[in-house]
Amino acid sequence: MRWLALCLTLLAAPALATQDRWPALFDVTGVATDDVLNIRRTPAADGELLGSFPADARDIEVLRPNDRETWGMVNLGDTTGWVSLSYLARQPGQWYGSAPDRAYCSGTEPFWSLTRDGEGAIYATPDGPLQTGRVDSVSRSQNHPGRHALTLIFSRDEGGKYLDGVLLLSNQSCTDGMSDRAYGFRADVILGNIEGFDLLSGCCSLHR
Repeated sequence: MRWLALCLTLLAAPALATQDRWPALFDVTGVATDDVLNIRRTPAADGELLGSFPADARDIEVLRPNDRETWGMVNLGDTTGWVSLSYLARQPGQWYGSAPDRAYCSGTEPFWSLTRDGEGAIYATPDGPLQTGRVDSVSRSQNHPGRHALTLIFSRDEGGKYLDGVLLLSNQSCTDGMSDRAYGFRADVILGNIEGFDLLSGCCSLHR
């Protein structure tokens, strides 16, 4: 019985490790070059038409599927819509428990933004200088696979001091409080230097 339990555990492990993560990036597929992929207000073919994606569109962020996983929610301006998943191909490597390679995070009052693109990181505010740096390490929470801590190292600030920080990225729904856009990642950013640190909170998307 012990051997049976061990075998069942080993068989179940890959399925858990490769569980799809939402949000995720998709590319349009199966749409004629002279046609478009429609965005509907509701997940139905007769839903109100809100817009469209071209046949060669890439890096479309799908926030979540509907219950039947036939339609996917996407952002369109300051609101959301739905597209048919039959015409979208999921990009590889996006499993639940993995930290996204790209994240565009921002918050309000005070306004700030933090872009993570691979090993690069850029922090910006409306009034301060642009801070460019790098992601030094990525760590996953030991008891929650959807949460990660990214240590950040930036160049010197205007005062000649180093600006360091940590991006705490959580795979959970988030709102910016200013629009009807939906986000699938929450961000908490700790930034500062030897003289003190600031904590900022906001939301993240996988594509601008």
